[in-house]
Amino acid sequence: MREGAGDEGALSEAGKKRTTKSYEKVLQRIGRLKERSHRIHQYYDIQITQHEGSVQGLRWTLSRAQEAEERYSGQYFLRTSRHDLDEKRLWQLYITLEGIEDSFRSLKSELGLRPVFHSKESRVKAHLFVSVLACHLLSAIRHRLRSQG
Repeated sequence: MREGAGDEGALSEAGKKRTTKSYEKVLQRIGRLKERSHRIHQYYDIQITQHEGSVQGLRWTLSRAQEAEERYSGQYFLRTSRHDLDEKRLWQLYITLEGIEDSFRSLKSELGLRPVFHSKESRVKAHLFVSVLACHLLSAIRHRLRSQG
């Protein structure tokens, strides 16, 4: 069972079937996780509760949150030749561009714009029409959901 959120948590698996309860195996798995996340694991403290070689619980806390925030928080830079726009408007345009690119990705994959296996021009046009119509419908749904919160 997972408790907590974000910077701390706990696992209690004493009563669950098919979970690792051996203290040595839990240490091995934590070691593998530390190898895979060698940069971030140093900011966490992990406490293991054991009884007679069996793990009763696992608790982790983000012990060096300020250092992690300083190390991994970043900045986002947009480069443009438009000097007539302020920062807020530029960011809005960028987000709009991201939305348009996302729509094109949807058109190509989920909405089936490509590949087109039709040989008659009227069928190709119908295929494109249905795909673009689906894109507009998807955009309208997103807009309505955003406006409703």
